[in-house]
Amino acid sequence: IKSIVIDFSKFIDDIVTIVEDYFNKNEKMILTYLETHDWLTNAAAREIVHVGTTAARSLLNGLVDRGYLRAEGENRGRKYYLAAKRPR
Repeated sequence: IKSIVIDFSKFIDDIVTIVEDYFNKNEKMILTYLETHDWLTNAAAREIVHVGTTAARSLLNGLVDRGYLRAEGENRGRKYYLAAKRPR
């Protein structure tokens, strides 16, 4: 039984490592922000992760493409929401 517990513990550690490695630092910061806010814009993302307009757009669009965010609106009015949340 002890070896099963040790094996299970290693399995859990491996899963945590995989999840932590799945998102880069900037993606984690954006997703963490959206856990407590309804939406964000490119401008807000730039402030959170300290990058330029193009890098923020790429970051946000990457999260949209992977299904973690959804985008609504066009150009300067575009807002990003967690895919599971609905705007209020």
